[in-house]
Amino acid sequence: MNRPLRILYAGTPDFSAEVLGRLLNDPSGAFQVAGVLTNPPSPQGRGKQVGPSPVALLAEREGIPVLAPEKLDSAARDGVSKLGADALVCFSYGRIFGPKFLSLFPLGGINLHPSLLPLYRGATPVPEAILRGDTKTGVTVQKIALGMDSGAILARREVPLDGSETAGGLLKKLSPLGAELLAETLTFAFWNGAFPEGTPQDESQAVYCSKHEKEDGKIDWTRSAGEIDSRIRAFDPWPGSYTTEGGSRIRALRAAVVPPGALGDSLPQGQPPGTVLGTDGRYGILVQTGRGVLALQKLQRQAKNALEWRDFINGDRAFLEAVLGASEPDGPGGADENPGGAKKPGRRRPLASGIASYFRKLDENAGVFFLTALIFFILMAFAGGAVFFSVMQAPEQVLVPDVTGKELTAALVEMQEKELYPKIQLRYSSNPGDKGLILEQSPEAGTVVKAGRRVTLTVSRGVIVEKVGDYVGENIEDLRIRLQTLFSGSARPLIVLAQPLYTPNRAAAGTILEQDPLPDTPIADPVTVRLVVSRGPEYESARPPNLVGMSVNDTLQQLARTKLIFDFTARPADAGEKPGAVVSQEATPATVPNYSRIRAVFAFGPGERDTAAGLFTAQLPEYPYPVPMRLDAKTPQGNTFTILSFSHPGGNFTVPYSVPRGSELILFVAGREEVTRIAESRE
Repeated sequence: MNRPLRILYAGTPDFSAEVLGRLLNDPSGAFQVAGVLTNPPSPQGRGKQVGPSPVALLAEREGIPVLAPEKLDSAARDGVSKLGADALVCFSYGRIFGPKFLSLFPLGGINLHPSLLPLYRGATPVPEAILRGDTKTGVTVQKIALGMDSGAILARREVPLDGSETAGGLLKKLSPLGAELLAETLTFAFWNGAFPEGTPQDESQAVYCSKHEKEDGKIDWTRSAGEIDSRIRAFDPWPGSYTTEGGSRIRALRAAVVPPGALGDSLPQGQPPGTVLGTDGRYGILVQTGRGVLALQKLQRQAKNALEWRDFINGDRAFLEAVLGASEPDGPGGADENPGGAKKPGRRRPLASGIASYFRKLDENAGVFFLTALIFFILMAFAGGAVFFSVMQAPEQVLVPDVTGKELTAALVEMQEKELYPKIQLRYSSNPGDKGLILEQSPEAGTVVKAGRRVTLTVSRGVIVEKVGDYVGENIEDLRIRLQTLFSGSARPLIVLAQPLYTPNRAAAGTILEQDPLPDTPIADPVTVRLVVSRGPEYESARPPNLVGMSVNDTLQQLARTKLIFDFTARPADAGEKPGAVVSQEATPATVPNYSRIRAVFAFGPGERDTAAGLFTAQLPEYPYPVPMRLDAKTPQGNTFTILSFSHPGGNFTVPYSVPRGSELILFVAGREEVTRIAESRE
């Protein structure tokens, strides 16, 4: 393809926006984002509208067209068609694409899914892996199919789990890996004109997971400590985990399982689940569960700030006597007085008889009724006066001023004029000019609050880096990962790596030799760094082997030993030529640089009945330096063996083979399966 692939990116939440940001900064030049498809704002609570999705905000900031249709109908398809996208790329869009929609993309669509498919298809794969206590998870790039997450697998990458992950933290870890896999898959499509065929999923291994509701976050203390800890981590940030105490709701933000026997015999025994047993300086607030003890380490009462467990207890010592999640008494006339929960039966009296009885009692107790009424009116008057004076003395209501974008000193003056008290938070920003300015405020400007209210001001402490670093001598892949981590929360990274210039050098492959701009160059705006990188010492001279007359097996042995690339062509053997052997080879000097290409011709004759002989050919991307490759054969009986293993710089790839008929040939590049074909005979 003579131009970059044009892709339509479909997604909605913040972690999807992070992947989009990384694709926008991909240095390969193999693809470009032609437009973004996202969900429209939707009503939520009290008639308020949710603003544009994070993906839409990022796209608008980068000047990319945004489509947010209510339905994927003909109008939506018309809008997509005008963008002229070659492929659809999806990550957490939340809708099923129909055949008419997918037909708009000549190369089809690919989807990034944060699990190791076919495990955990559906809406909540990351929490599901935590809930089930898995020891690994990962990301999968798959072809988009009509079924939910059922398309062929194109690429996967595993991530180990140590049992401490939260759903939110794990998504942040998986997103950059997913972006890397998407970029590699798109680069393959750019060079080959199509996505890989992929591996079909084993439907018998498919596991589905459903959406979580707010009520799922209520802690059931009869579960084991391990189960509760897994649910707290799996439901962070949504829907969150909570319990109740004294009629108040409390969020459990962080917890840990207390190992059996870690506290000796110091804890009271036989307590019901949910009982607060005390505290321990190593673990936190100890709570009895259905099996084992759970330590609460960070908590938040409703409408209060989140607190570490020590601060929480210092402000509420009575919490140490609580039984969490216990039902509250119903009060007089409720369940406590009538455990059965039903009203006591009684006989109905005629209405006239009841009225007559009431007036007889009123006449007999007139003095008592008069005194009761007088006391009632006195109390009402006193209460009314108290309410009046409390209202008169209530704090004045004020409007929160808009201080976003202003210097901290000016913002503090405005807060003081309104009798508001600031709470300062510091945060790095991606703009060097933001240092000392207010980035965000809460409550928002224009909110009516009482004087004396605290207003949270987020102040920029400047950029994470202010100068270009010294990268000479580093490995380029290590530098890429470090910069991705450094700017993972930034919409626009301050340092962007241009496509490197690779050159032969005695330094190890991937070593940075030169950089522009030079180290310590101040960063005022996002800067593009250009690097010269070593291809490695592999490009020294070698003596070409003479392959003429060699059989397939002998040729493969020579290819495994040499650092030269042979581009084979095949034809039927002529009269007098040895079939199944190399019959000609391009003339070369006595020595040539390593990884030079040499043309050679292989002649095939009638093969044996049970053998397939031919050339395995593939067109690979040009790699900056040779990468390890392996060509395997899997026989119809299920046996697998390696045909050839060597390093190759990419581009045209040809290898002769002679394998049992019906064998599957599989090419691995840098340990990843890239091309799969069925062996065919060249006769």
